[in-house]
Amino acid sequence: MHHSRTAASFLAYLAMFATGTVLADDLREAYARAEALLPQNVPLHSSDLAMRPIWSESGDFFAYIRASEGRRDFFRVQVSSGQRGPLFDRGAVAGALAAACPDRVDPERLPLTLERLAGNGDSIARACGQLWRIPRDGSAIAIDAGNEDDAARSPDGQWDARVRGGNLFLKSRADGREIALTADGTPESFYARPVPDASVLRLNRPYFPDGPADVVWSRDSRRLATYRIDASGAGKLTLVQSVPPEGKRPRTLDYYYPLTGDERVPQARAMTFEVPSGRRVDLAHEPVPILYYGGLGLQWRDDNLRVLFETTDRGRKSVSVIEGSALDGRTRVALREQSGTFVALQWDKWQLVDGWNQYLWIAERDGRPQLQLVDATSGKLLRVLVDGAWSTLSVKHVDRKRGTVFFVGTGRDGPEPYLRRLYSVDRNGGPVRALTTEPVDHDVSLAPDGRHFIDNLSRADLPTRTVLRDARSGRVLRELATANIDGLERIGFSLPEPFEVLAADGETPIYGVIYRPARLDPARRYPVIDNIYTGPHYTMAPKSFERALTGRTANALAQLGFVVVLVDGRGTAGRSRAFIEPAYEHLGSVGLDDHEAAIRALARRYPYMDLSRVGVYGFSAGGFDAARALFHKPDFYKVGVAASGNHDHRSDKAWWNEIWMGFPLGPQYDRESNLTWAGKLQGKLMLAHGELDENVNPMATLQLVDALIDANKDFDLLIVPGAGHFLDESPYFLRRQWDFFVRNLLGAEPPGYAIAPFPPQ
Repeated sequence: MHHSRTAASFLAYLAMFATGTVLADDLREAYARAEALLPQNVPLHSSDLAMRPIWSESGDFFAYIRASEGRRDFFRVQVSSGQRGPLFDRGAVAGALAAACPDRVDPERLPLTLERLAGNGDSIARACGQLWRIPRDGSAIAIDAGNEDDAARSPDGQWDARVRGGNLFLKSRADGREIALTADGTPESFYARPVPDASVLRLNRPYFPDGPADVVWSRDSRRLATYRIDASGAGKLTLVQSVPPEGKRPRTLDYYYPLTGDERVPQARAMTFEVPSGRRVDLAHEPVPILYYGGLGLQWRDDNLRVLFETTDRGRKSVSVIEGSALDGRTRVALREQSGTFVALQWDKWQLVDGWNQYLWIAERDGRPQLQLVDATSGKLLRVLVDGAWSTLSVKHVDRKRGTVFFVGTGRDGPEPYLRRLYSVDRNGGPVRALTTEPVDHDVSLAPDGRHFIDNLSRADLPTRTVLRDARSGRVLRELATANIDGLERIGFSLPEPFEVLAADGETPIYGVIYRPARLDPARRYPVIDNIYTGPHYTMAPKSFERALTGRTANALAQLGFVVVLVDGRGTAGRSRAFIEPAYEHLGSVGLDDHEAAIRALARRYPYMDLSRVGVYGFSAGGFDAARALFHKPDFYKVGVAASGNHDHRSDKAWWNEIWMGFPLGPQYDRESNLTWAGKLQGKLMLAHGELDENVNPMATLQLVDALIDANKDFDLLIVPGAGHFLDESPYFLRRQWDFFVRNLLGAEPPGYAIAPFPPQ
């Protein structure tokens, strides 16, 4: 019904502003177009935006889910022949799920999340809170025996590790007997449990549930490694659920949440246990501060006697990998990177290749993250595998027999420094081989055997082409899919445009993406909206086609009659240390000059951009940016919407803010706080926050509200009951955001449109 409603609206669409005024009927059609181009609705009008394969253990075949115009099809592809067929009988699966799922199961949109493929070709998937094994023929669907978390079960299948009341237990799967490994766990000092994400409270789930433990088993099943978190004395925050699922009285939801500068935070210590004796060995190391949600990531070496984990200090001036002995608890520092300011965030920073007795270590050299090979015994740097003025993002696969490392890098080839490429290099050195050479973004997935990889080739302005490639040469073996956007084009979609301009210094190239309304008339003048996010861990402007359509609401917002711009200025991620360093201790001021310079440069290129009507929208750290833009550049930014913003870096999560603002706290925290500058507000500001935001507590926005009231400033405020951090998941918030810009930038009265609930994902 929703699909029909939105599609029908576009067939009657009239060109807006034809008479120089905005008509109510025109706006209603524009809202309908915008609704259809929201990320949640794009799959209803497109297909094959990207392929996310689940590889078989052998690498001989893979499975994937194809979303197309509201359907979800599950396919299996044989690598050698390219033959594609159904992964299973969808009707049989729907029938099996119907008895276990509380909601009606639509065979066209099976609520399955594929997790892996078993060796015999069965699919292992989650649906309705359960783990399912689905044979290829679909003739017999069964819940996987015991439905235990895989990580909590020993590799030999004999033991399950479970937590109850903060203590750790072993349960024999043979006879059901239970062995208590600990007895001193409490609600404030608990074993084998991470600091819980407060979103579980929003979902009405227990904060500390009994169940599978967070442990890592040695491969021989003789030992397990885990940790204990001491949260005694650590600070908590509270969310208030004004409209609880039952009863009338609001619920208060308390949770651990370290704030920037907190002296007492949850701390983790690692330990191992022998099985079944229960002998405990505490690893000798300084407590690891847990500065957000989560626990301590542990892994065993191949000898089943040594354990590895990563630790950082407050402010992330150093990152270390610690190796500990399960025999006597002694530890040593295996790897360490240090900085006078901060060690930049790097996902997949290290990997131990035990058969080589070497670490692959992505650490900064010459101002860039570079791939290095380190001896695992001595810690000596053996060689720099990737050097030069380009960056290593992550290691994708290691061929241990051939000694080949496959990795993703940026900035070596191509028209801009952010586009991903797949490379390989021999661990003994030698030239780096480019396996993807096309001047686009390459989103790749390698088979477990390292023989093949799937490549999603695209740009923000170039629909995805998906191919199968040979991993040794990069040669394209088979075309797999091409994105179909005919349905989007029928409703007026126009491709976004990547751009390059100079930063405010007049020298540094910066990059972004521009979105335009349908049927843009270059003879007219259009207001501009800066969709801002200057968080130093992130790049805002999308590089892949999928992310350009489904990772942003900018395209939808543009349909209301705006030119929407996304910019990555200095102080953001993805480039050199010199590029990101300006953000350090300057989160409130870095980037705004570059955003203004970029928009002015684009307006010279495209005169239809009206710089007398510039708005700004930001979410989370971008919400901070949006408010800051109105406070600091009122002559340029006239209207702003700040959603879920962390407006004072002392009222937000310790791990993120202490990296970029420094630790311990200093005067920079006052200087960079939006509360300090609230009295400078001149334009139109809308603040919004989810009542149950687990990431940025609503107090962050309400503290800014208090400062604005003290300064006697007018503003709009929307608190969404029951909503979490991601307000773009709220159709009501999106409509209110659109209305605010339409009213204050277009000068038109919104049509009273209602966005329909989003389709299930």
